[in-house]
Amino acid sequence: MTKRIALLSCLLLTACGCHDKQFTATIVNPLNLDLPFLPHRDPVRVGIVEWGSYHADMAAWQANSPWTPFRQRLQLALGVPVQIVEVTPFQAAAHLRTGQIDLTYIPAGAYVEMSEEDRAAGKALAVTQPLIRQGLIVADSRSDIARLEDIKGKRFSFGPQDDPVLDVAAKKALQDAGVSLDDVQRELFPLPGSFQHHTSSRASAYQIVYALTTQVGVIDKSDYDEWPDKAGSALLRRFSKEDVRVLGETERINVARIPQGVFVISGAEKPAMAAQISDFLLSAGGKEANLLSAIGVARFDPPPEDLPAQLRQMAATDNGLWTRATDQSGGAGDEASPPPE
Repeated sequence: MTKRIALLSCLLLTACGCHDKQFTATIVNPLNLDLPFLPHRDPVRVGIVEWGSYHADMAAWQANSPWTPFRQRLQLALGVPVQIVEVTPFQAAAHLRTGQIDLTYIPAGAYVEMSEEDRAAGKALAVTQPLIRQGLIVADSRSDIARLEDIKGKRFSFGPQDDPVLDVAAKKALQDAGVSLDDVQRELFPLPGSFQHHTSSRASAYQIVYALTTQVGVIDKSDYDEWPDKAGSALLRRFSKEDVRVLGETERINVARIPQGVFVISGAEKPAMAAQISDFLLSAGGKEANLLSAIGVARFDPPPEDLPAQLRQMAATDNGLWTRATDQSGGAGDEASPPPE
């Protein structure tokens, strides 16, 4: 029997990639064997109070959750497995108080209500700031395109198809300026009759500045703001402000995939781990930009002194959308069941 357990353990280690120097995933142990010799660490459990309805199919929600990049990066930063669990506001308070969940993201309105009823539930670590995007309609500075009206009859470089800023908002800006989409020249290749779409703001900028077929299009304002005033380079695919002429801008779009809210850590969490989590949240950005954009957050800020007042303002801005989770969670009849192992 001992040999069988050892063989099974080796197979599980190989399948999970546990031969790596750093262990970053939960060990698969379907038979619940006692394996004291494995480098097992209890996971850090992160509860998420969802913006929309409560998802009964947890596996499907986790597979498609915008929180996946966040979980992966936090897991690497802490060096222990991280498990994401969807919870209701009622469950969040109970699990934070008992330590069954280490960290929870709670929408602003739900946190205000929870903290009024249960001030011992946990400690606020960080507050979200929503990601606001805006596009700039720009033309090659060497072109004769000086006004939005001059776009008529020209080929226009859009960003990814259906992108809220680089496609949808850009088309609206053109139409608001009196430039009908029928006035924009269509792409010849690969799909006749289609608009010219590119994979990113950077790809669109390259088309406008350095390609020969297109001299006007839309880019992200945040990209433009980071460009130097001069010294663009086609060879290095580098752009400068002097390379383009700004003709107009799109409306500002809030691209948040989660409501504004707060990360709360359990009072039962060890101080060292709490400090690690706090450092990760407050320094997220730069290399962690993908995890922020996935959830539509610009950054995480330290909680202000007037946290309740700020969160009430956030809740009002979100138009009460956080209450959908509360309304559909079953209310006071829910039991605070522990998160799945």
